[in-house]
Amino acid sequence: MEFALKLKLNGHPCKFVPLKSEPTADVIVELKNQEVDVELTSLNLPYEDEMGIQALSLVTMIAIQAGCVAGGLWSRVPRLKELDEVRKIALSRVSEAKIGHKMVELNVPGLLMCYIAPSDLSSEIPKMWLGSFVMRTKSQTPKKDRLAHTIEEKVKTQLSGSNPAVLVVYNRFSTPESTEQMFNEKEIELVVGAFRNLAGVILVSPFNSWDQLPPKRADKNGRSFVEYSLPDGECERCVIWKNIMVDHQSVIEPIIDCLIDSPRNLSTLFE
Repeated sequence: MEFALKLKLNGHPCKFVPLKSEPTADVIVELKNQEVDVELTSLNLPYEDEMGIQALSLVTMIAIQAGCVAGGLWSRVPRLKELDEVRKIALSRVSEAKIGHKMVELNVPGLLMCYIAPSDLSSEIPKMWLGSFVMRTKSQTPKKDRLAHTIEEKVKTQLSGSNPAVLVVYNRFSTPESTEQMFNEKEIELVVGAFRNLAGVILVSPFNSWDQLPPKRADKNGRSFVEYSLPDGECERCVIWKNIMVDHQSVIEPIIDCLIDSPRNLSTLFE
């Protein structure tokens, strides 16, 4: 839904594909008078997605509602019972930070370590954690290999039609630094290039940041890296691998423009 909105706000008509008995793309977008199939997926397991998203926003929302800021790390995706326990502890620690007007630590050994402070004392939180949470996810397979497997699986099953195609893969639990490292992964281009109709793959890594990031783009050997802040305080870093065997510039470049323009376009919805 969110990615389709970015396309729509940048002037590209798009529609969701109704569910059918056979796998299909999620969205069809019109770019320069041609239809492009877009599939949206995740690099994480469904349980990790659901519980991880809840966990990453839990302490942040409790802190914001009390006029505080928070940031830190989760060592793994919590279980449901653990999430309930963290909620109770977070409420207590946020109250302590607000009443005592000081920074406090919230530590659940082996699971969570974070800092909480009133907004006017945000400078007391280490800068790398200010407003940001990261989480380790369980995987014995390197990220680039998981991404390669996801590309092959999704393109063969859901993007195998005659239209040019774009695969968007969300990776919600990586650090901003690891996303920058993925910008150097040239081998993903070899996977993309093996599918003639695949214009490109976009790895989207959302994260929270206290600082506003102006839209930025960098290009390296046919790959692109973009970052920007969204109106809700979330930021995104994206790595784009283009097809090095077939020229799909007329497809992939307008979509990169949609990402760069999304902060400005989304802000119009709040006016």
